[in-house]
Amino acid sequence: MKIYLTIQSSKSTIFKDQTNSALITNICDNNNHTSIEPSQPKIDFRLDYDKRKFLFNWFALYPWLEYNIEINKAFCYACKTFSSNNTNKAFISEGYANWKNAISSFIKHQNSETSPKRHEIFKKIQQEYMQSNR
Repeated sequence: MKIYLTIQSSKSTIFKDQTNSALITNICDNNNHTSIEPSQPKIDFRLDYDKRKFLFNWFALYPWLEYNIEINKAFCYACKTFSSNNTNKAFISEGYANWKNAISSFIKHQNSETSPKRHEIFKKIQQEYMQSNR
């Protein structure tokens, strides 16, 4: 599937597939995102009540993963951006913070029924965006 990027203004972007169907509009305003990339800060992550924390190397293993510094929780950028009503709220709206079981939860989420399609769309949009900015 080829994704086409159309920038209408600095705050409005439309991504379309080959049938000219909009996949997402206003990505700059959607879910408070200002970028086509997940928020992956390079910081010393906070410990939780169990003395566990988010690990930076998870970003390399799960490129769809993003981290919210203010609430100390992880989200799935692809699912948050292309969400539907039947998805795992922990990775979309509530955030995920069970660091003890993070790897197994990330794998389960990544392999869930609806996630792979959104992750594929996310990768293609990222590739198109990077090519259009060369």
